Amino acid sequence: MRSTKQIVHIGLWTEFCLTATSDFDVEYRKCRVQGEMGLASQQWSRKKPGVLYNAKTKRCLQVSQKSLKLKVKKCSETKDTQRFHFEII
Repeated sequence: MRSTKQIVHIGLWTEFCLTATSDFDVEYRKCRVQGEMGLASQQWSRKKPGVLYNAKTKRCLQVSQKSLKLKVKKCSETKDTQRFHFEII
């Protein structure tokens, strides 16, 4: 996989997107567009293959092993809970 600086906007039909909150939770909110407040909290970039980074919080997307909920946590080189696999279908 080639390295890119692409920003990932994750959403269902681009109507709702994963949004990092100020308390480092992840919520599913209506997608913002350029110029709207809150857009940065919905922008995720690929830090390395399978790891999504949010520049606003300076943290990575992680799934909780206990609750299976998404959180925004300090990035880790070793946590498998921060690695995601994406497919285009």
